[in-house]
Amino acid sequence: MIKKTSVTNERELVSKLTEWFNEIINRNKFPFKEATNESPAKYDTKTFFGDIVLWKDREAAQAHTYLEIKPPFAAKENLETLRKKAIGYQIKYCFTWDFQNLNAYKLESNQLSLLSSEPAQAMDNINDWLRGDIQVLIKKYLSGICDEIIHLNETGKLRKFKPDKVYFVNFIRDTVEKLVPQFERHYTEIAKDKYKRNRIRAYATTQGIALSDISEYYKLIARQSVYSLITKIIFYLTIRRYFNDLPDLYSNDDPELERTLKIAFAKAQEKDWQAVFEDSEIEEFGIPASCHDELRSFFTEMKVYHFGELPEDVIGELFEEIIDPEKRHLLGQYFTNEDLIDLILGFVVNDVNAVYADTTCGSGTFLIRIYDRLKYLSKQIKHAELLDRIWGFDIAKFPAELTTINLFKQDVSNFENFPRVRRTNIFDVNKGDSYKFPPASANKTFSKVEIKLPEFSSIVGNFPFIRQEDIEKEEKGFKLYLTKVLAHSYFLSYPKFFEIKSINTGQIEHLKALTPDKLIKEIDNFVDKGNLKLKLSGQADIYTYIFIHTATLLAEKGSFAVITSNSWLDSSYGSALKEFFLDNFKVKTIIASWAEPWFDDAAVNTVITVLEKETDKNERNKNISRFVKLKKKLSELIPYHDLKLESVKRWQTVEKLVDMIEMAEGNLKAEIITDDITSLDVNEMRIRMVKQSFLQKDLELKGDHSKWGKYLRAPDVYFELLDKCKDKLVQLKNVADVRFGIKTGINEFFYLEQLNMEKNPKGCVYCRNARGWEGYIEEKYLRPIIKSPKESDSIIIDPAKLKYKIFLCNKSKNDLRKAAIITH
Repeated sequence: MIKKTSVTNERELVSKLTEWFNEIINRNKFPFKEATNESPAKYDTKTFFGDIVLWKDREAAQAHTYLEIKPPFAAKENLETLRKKAIGYQIKYCFTWDFQNLNAYKLESNQLSLLSSEPAQAMDNINDWLRGDIQVLIKKYLSGICDEIIHLNETGKLRKFKPDKVYFVNFIRDTVEKLVPQFERHYTEIAKDKYKRNRIRAYATTQGIALSDISEYYKLIARQSVYSLITKIIFYLTIRRYFNDLPDLYSNDDPELERTLKIAFAKAQEKDWQAVFEDSEIEEFGIPASCHDELRSFFTEMKVYHFGELPEDVIGELFEEIIDPEKRHLLGQYFTNEDLIDLILGFVVNDVNAVYADTTCGSGTFLIRIYDRLKYLSKQIKHAELLDRIWGFDIAKFPAELTTINLFKQDVSNFENFPRVRRTNIFDVNKGDSYKFPPASANKTFSKVEIKLPEFSSIVGNFPFIRQEDIEKEEKGFKLYLTKVLAHSYFLSYPKFFEIKSINTGQIEHLKALTPDKLIKEIDNFVDKGNLKLKLSGQADIYTYIFIHTATLLAEKGSFAVITSNSWLDSSYGSALKEFFLDNFKVKTIIASWAEPWFDDAAVNTVITVLEKETDKNERNKNISRFVKLKKKLSELIPYHDLKLESVKRWQTVEKLVDMIEMAEGNLKAEIITDDITSLDVNEMRIRMVKQSFLQKDLELKGDHSKWGKYLRAPDVYFELLDKCKDKLVQLKNVADVRFGIKTGINEFFYLEQLNMEKNPKGCVYCRNARGWEGYIEEKYLRPIIKSPKESDSIIIDPAKLKYKIFLCNKSKNDLRKAAIITH
């Protein structure tokens, strides 16, 4: 049976278009009075039939023009037949329309030539015209076509439809999908060379990309490379509207396409936008030759359909929509929710004259929201001033490129439009560094000037969740590199952070007298010899090092407001970080959610940490640290979801939430739990207030066993009991042997879930493990097991109610075979 693929046909559609043309003609004073379909046209001895003819006078056989209609994406019209029909109708101009493009042709001396093509995208499938909304759109285009026909006959030129953003979005996305498989094959092929394969692996490591499945990685970098190339081209065509001394990609007929692009992008980089136009290590492998024709077609299409005439605000929207939201996860990009970001910014972005940074900026969502926050705080602040106050850094090329474009698009028409974004390893960014940027008032012929890295009022962001030991596996010497970076900044000012061996007081005094360059050299020498090591555990996440290093970039009284894994609150390596915080900052606020995970794709729980730099110990000790447990989803706490239309209401709501947290001590509902701990429990959240001096004493007393997660999790009665019974409590290790139980080594095999079956063989139980195995096992080899306290509804555990069994069998394979038992 043949599957029916269409519910309409071209003839039916042309008939309906003719009807709609006549409706439009009857409502207007046009030089043509009537439309007909399939009217005959004589050429020599043959008769042809045009799809739609517009008549000046049908009875006198005076045609004004005619159109040939094609279904979307069908084969193109035969131009020789089109010419013969035009001669038969004795007209000067004719058109073809496939509901994607309107093409205008001129007949002169019986020769047909293409005048112009315009995007006129009404539908993608011939069946779509049956929909009411598409019919409205088609009628709109028919009215526009009538205007174009009149204008062409009067002036000899098309007035041109206003370019359609939707057309460009779909066209660009289609181009991307054609190029991605070719780039994937390209990377797979070059990876056959061991040296190049190792370079690809090294690149992946520096970008924080996992390499568990190399084929998936090639797909990822292929898609990233294509999006990077296409957005780079779009960005270039946009800025060239102003900087017309840049090479014209449209008219350049250089057969070496890749060379042409490299020259053009290098010229653009001389202006600025380093994060966009700088080649990444992976881009040095070039553009596959198979893509060159596709890219040339891309340029032709962009020219023919007048990308350069898109209004600036439409180009800004275009940048937002080029990447299909459904494909963002394929790019390795996980976007932080704007509600979460706005809550974070509400704590620290409150001064329009301050300078802010995201040191691991990704695609720039934090920076875009800072931009919006500053505009909310000051209606007078200009775009160029905003960009000067917002800095972004990211080690990965593609995110840094997106950040630059996302900031640029906030005001495409303003060409003092130079985002302060740098693609660099944040550990290579140091206090006092300078970067080249255009001057404050840049004209078309400016020269870049050195701009010193400012001291940041606040550093915000979503610090990456990667163990430095995982990076060390791929990039040998990374731990040594981090040790040197932190030692350069902290060895003399904060020596307690290091394990020092064979370095005497005299050598340390000598170091203090050295110039910065010589000091770095001496410290590197100590590290290389093993005389200077970090106290941080090898299991410390990379965000730990980012915290410590970027603290040097903060101004006095500067703040951190960042998202990280919550592991530092209770882990042993977290004690060094807690000590660093308590010695150098007011620990202002730590927030976690009990209502929702903030990152669906992340395998870790996260917290917001807000710190304020403080050198005065007395001031730090007077601080009250707030541990906040959110009890509602952020979408409920911030119910205004339109970032543009409801911007003011959003920020006002955020400020109320921040005030609720920061002023919790004065709330009449706050209850004193102990001398050092107060608690406020309201519908939205629970806020536990702890004296920082208490946190300091607890850390000094307990060291690695000082846990801060309890201030988020534990009920008030826990702290009351600890306070009242502190002299009567002893550690469990003093009354019992505390040790780890025997580990299975492969839980998904040995842990089994018992399933109920109607009939079980005698002495057997039907089970399933996490690896998907199901079958019968003798009951004597199974024991009840509890994996989590959540599995029991009481303190006293009833084995009969437990869900899981563990497989315990000390017999050899031979014994099991001899016994002819079911277990295997």
